[in-house]
This record gives sequence, structure tokens and C-alpha cells, in this order.
Amino acid sequence: MTGQQIGVLIGVIAGGSWALAGSASLRGAPRVLAMIVSLVGSILLAVATARLPSNGEAGRFDGAIYGIAVTAEAIAIVVAVPVLRRLGRGDWLVPVIAMIVGLHFLGLWRATGDAVFVGLAAGLCAIGIMGVRVPASWRMLVVGFGCALVLWAAAAATILSS
Repeated sequence: MTGQQIGVLIGVIAGGSWALAGSASLRGAPRVLAMIVSLVGSILLAVATARLPSNGEAGRFDGAIYGIAVTAEAIAIVVAVPVLRRLGRGDWLVPVIAMIVGLHFLGLWRATGDAVFVGLAAGLCAIGIMGVRVPASWRMLVVGFGCALVLWAAAAATILSS
């Protein structure tokens, strides 16, 4: 697998995970349907990842910048949990995590030079902001499926442009 294929596959899996998390906020038949859609969408995109060229030249990748971005992301999430709980805003945890994950894509943009990561950062941060503005009962559904759609759209765009 190429670096691009691995990156797209990671995005597809992350999108599927967000969608399944969003599905968990539903009950009964809608929950089952949402979970099926999440899994089928992820599987179709994962299979389509094989369409990406496997013999292209390697792109730019700065492992040090990537490492800093991922480390900062992990630290920010670990810090956000107790801080939000202490502030009585534990209900904002999922949207804040979406924003933190979104911001980490700016590091991936710097590490690769691929502008798709700027779009991912903006999209995930926008979903996170939307998530703190919707009623708590809708939060997981909106953030889960919103993040999934952003990640899946980026994966699909990469697959279709190759």
C-alpha cells in the first residue's frame, strides 16, 4: 500500500468510527439502520481505496511535524477531559474532541503540503462548533455523523481525483 492509500484508509476508518458513535445516540430501528449505513459506507470507500495509484512517486512527509501534531492532539484531549468536567461542561467533550482532531490536521498539512488537510481541519472544527450549539440530546448524532461525512468526503475526493 502507498502512503496515500494508507492515509485515505485511516480517514475512512475514522469516519466509520465517528458514524458508529453517532449511531449510538439513536434507539431501535433507526440505530440499526444508521449502523448499517456507517459500516456499508466505510466498506465501500475502503474497497474504492484500491483504485488509488499504487506506483506513484512518494509525496513529501515530515515525520517530525507529524509527530508533534499527533502528540499535541493527544495531550489536548487528555487535558480537555478533566478541564471540561471541572467546568461542568462534560457534555461538550465530543464536540471539543472533534475540534482538537480537526486542528491536528493542520499539522498533517504542514507535514505533507497536501491542502486536503486544511479542508479537513476546517470541516471538523465547524462540526465541533456546531456540536456545542445544538441541544445535548442531538450532540452525539450531529458530531458523529458530521465528522464522518467530512472524513468520508475527503476520502472520496481523493479517490475520485486519482
